[in-house]
Amino acid sequence: MRTKKAIKNAKYNMFFYLLLSILTFVVKGTFIKELGNDINGLNSLLSSILNLINLAELGIGSAVMFALYKPVAEGNVKLIKGIMDLYRKMYAIAGVIMLVCGVLFIPFLGIFTKGQVPMGDVIVYYLIYLINTSFSYFFSHKLTLLYVYQENYTIYKYDGIFKILKNLIQLAVLYKFKSYKGFLIVETVCNILYYSVINRIINKNYKHVLECEGTLDISTKQGIYTNLKALALHKIGGFVVFGTDYMVMAYFVTLTNLGTYSNYLMIITFFGSLISKIFESVMSSIGNLISSSSEEKTYTVFKRLFFFNFWVVCFISISIYNTMHNFIHLWVGDLYLDNIVLALMIVSFFITNMRPSLEKFKEAAGIYKEDRFAPIFEALINFVVSIILARWFGIAGVIIGTITSSLAVVFWIRPVLVYRIVFKRNVSGYFYNYFKKTVITIIILVTSNFLMNKIPLSFGIGSFVIKCMFNVVYINVFLFILYRKTPEFIYFKDLILSKIKSIKS
Repeated sequence: MRTKKAIKNAKYNMFFYLLLSILTFVVKGTFIKELGNDINGLNSLLSSILNLINLAELGIGSAVMFALYKPVAEGNVKLIKGIMDLYRKMYAIAGVIMLVCGVLFIPFLGIFTKGQVPMGDVIVYYLIYLINTSFSYFFSHKLTLLYVYQENYTIYKYDGIFKILKNLIQLAVLYKFKSYKGFLIVETVCNILYYSVINRIINKNYKHVLECEGTLDISTKQGIYTNLKALALHKIGGFVVFGTDYMVMAYFVTLTNLGTYSNYLMIITFFGSLISKIFESVMSSIGNLISSSSEEKTYTVFKRLFFFNFWVVCFISISIYNTMHNFIHLWVGDLYLDNIVLALMIVSFFITNMRPSLEKFKEAAGIYKEDRFAPIFEALINFVVSIILARWFGIAGVIIGTITSSLAVVFWIRPVLVYRIVFKRNVSGYFYNYFKKTVITIIILVTSNFLMNKIPLSFGIGSFVIKCMFNVVYINVFLFILYRKTPEFIYFKDLILSKIKSIKS
């Protein structure tokens, strides 16, 4: 049942994510064409600022979700309702705090925009963004029930439907009115409609939970608060490392340059989110696995997921590097970053996206308190290095800051904790395996890029297709030759073959 639900969640997640991604790229290209790359940069900046204000959430959702796994597994409906009541109150408080902080930030907007866009317009855009973001705090807490009951596909389906509707209307607004304000209003209205519909569905399907008398014991409440304190530090540190880049860059470069960077980052983020969504789909299954299985069984599942994680990240990292400039040319025209910046973005992508298989075990096991100070050290290193290097190297300096802080702290501390607490094993094997896989990735990247450069190709669509086909074949054949006899590869091969047989029958 656990595997079936995980597969169903993954199917819905992937279908809507891929469909929406195509639409999003179309909308982004139209956005740049109709409104310009400077407004594109402003949009990225405002999103980053709202992510800063969004720190009011402080990891409440993750702390509550972890607390719900056990009562859901035991069928303790009263405790589930008690936890949900606490969750609703905490989110309402966080929403009010976010709104207040958002309004207080208005006088500081000019520091980042530096008069490149009229200040009156910036404030209007920002306020619409703020309303849209804060709305979720008052209506999204019930969605956690769908996650802990492994019915994520309901969220993916309705979220996908409303986002498709939103993108289509936004395209019409861009073509007809060329209005950034209208663009943002459409997003806000569709967001409100989505939460209205999904809450009605949850109220109907989980009536037995939401209408019962809830109880919440002291130990459960204290456990939530303890994890929340640790998660708050993780949330703050994570934002400084990954969320402040646009703000730092906006201070040192123009909105137009920021817009160009955002185009590249959107493509890389698309693939990063794709990887994240795959592992989100198995998150609740991992929590169930840890609660009900031995360390040996849990470790075996982790090795399979880590192997899958590596294969996907290796393929995507190399393919992006080999085809990125060509895709940018076809998508938005001659708005390029230099190869050094692209290479640094790929390094950062590889380091970040080799984590999900490990981090989902960390989150499912509730390991928050043990490394609660790590994100603060990571954030301090990132902020200091980024500020110093951005003065001389601009965008590249900020990316180097992110890479440096990740390697200095999170890269080693999280594996140590997961191996010690969840797997009860020595972590040295993990780092040796990681090092080998990194070397293999570098070898494949260098050889594939060398071979591609020997082929005289332009930046046309035909050349792009040829490059993509070459990467698909070369990278996967290389990995197949290396790993075809490993237990992890054999497991996935048998899984795929069994699915094919079931479809035929």
